[in-house]
Amino acid sequence: MFMTATAGESATGAKRRRRPYGLATRGLGAVTLATVLVATCSLPDDGAETSENPPAPAEATVAEAGTQSAEPVAAAGTQSAEPVAEAGTKKAEPVATAESQALLSAMAALGGLDVVNWDSAVPVSEWDRIHVRDGHVVLVNLNNLGLTGEIPRQLEALSEIERLELYSNELTGPIPAWLGDLRNLDRLSLHRNKLTGPIPPSLGDLHKLDRLYLQRNELTGPIPPSLGDLRNLDRLYLERNKLTGPIPPSLGDLHNLDRLYLDRNELTGPIPPSLGNLRNLAELSLANNELTGPIPSSLGNLGNLDRMYLYGNELTGPIPSSLGNLHNLGRLSLANNELTGPIPSSLGDLRNLTVLSLDRNELTGPIPAWLGDLHNLTELSLDRNELAGPIPSSLGGLRNLTLLYLSGNNNLTGCVPASLKSARRLKSVWRVITGGIPYCS
Repeated sequence: MFMTATAGESATGAKRRRRPYGLATRGLGAVTLATVLVATCSLPDDGAETSENPPAPAEATVAEAGTQSAEPVAAAGTQSAEPVAEAGTKKAEPVATAESQALLSAMAALGGLDVVNWDSAVPVSEWDRIHVRDGHVVLVNLNNLGLTGEIPRQLEALSEIERLELYSNELTGPIPAWLGDLRNLDRLSLHRNKLTGPIPPSLGDLHKLDRLYLQRNELTGPIPPSLGDLRNLDRLYLERNKLTGPIPPSLGDLHNLDRLYLDRNELTGPIPPSLGNLRNLAELSLANNELTGPIPSSLGNLGNLDRMYLYGNELTGPIPSSLGNLHNLGRLSLANNELTGPIPSSLGDLRNLTVLSLDRNELTGPIPAWLGDLHNLTELSLDRNELAGPIPSSLGGLRNLTLLYLSGNNNLTGCVPASLKSARRLKSVWRVITGGIPYCS
């Protein structure tokens, strides 16, 4: 076994122009708790815990509170499984001449021979960033070397390769279709390059693949339905590209999938109800696309889900009550859509929730008093909806709350409950746009 590290969130009712959602778009200034009232939740910026490098972050991972992106940067849980053997621990093992020559030729094409200790006079098994088993190269780890050019075809000679890691370089050109012929691949890491063109459907032939990292490139075109044939896949990261078209319903066949990040593309059409079949899914990010239609009630079947980021789309209709079945959910961001109707009472069953971001929709009805029972909440964003009625005093019982946004709901009445003053960890409160709502005496 071997390991290598791989790189790893209108209150006016007028039609709104969609844009990537983040705190910077709120356009409001923070004020002290003494002077104002409500604030919104903060979303992680770029790359939520995701991708591997990932989660992107070792940077931030997608959307926290509704604004981050999923990306992996090597953060905990995003690293590629194992460390490459340290110098001096490898033992010489003969490798087919064709494979050693292919490696040297490929590295020359990438302009990297001067940054590795590869020497034809030394056994390949002793080269840096290479792992050999039974006379064949099974791992190539060339990340973060400043390599340039296209993915060299010479690598096709590595017929037994199991892990190909080329992430965080300056690679250009298309993802070659011949990668689909490397049938023993279980991990393909091409993220954080400048790759262009479509994702080749031939990648669907890599039936042993368990992790596919293509995020943070400049890929275009649709997501190939053939990726639904990768039944061993547990992580799929395609975020931060320029992918278009619908989300293939075939992705619902990836029953081993643990993380799915498709955010920050240009995807259109509805969220396929088939995604509700992904019972092992822990993180789902479809944020900042152009998705339309309702949130499928089938997403309430994702009982292992910890993070759901659907913000920054054009989703319509009510929030499905079935989301209240997601008892493991820690972060829910549906912000910046066109959702309507009341906040469903079933969300009161989400007792593990730390971030709830429903801002910038067209939600109506009262602010539910049961929100005060979600004692783990640290961020609550309900601003810029059409909520009406009083601000419930139960919100003052949220002792872990650090961010609260209620502004832009023009039909709120009464006064700001004095109990909110007891939420001492609140860092800031935002003025209710409709004018001076005083603290209750």
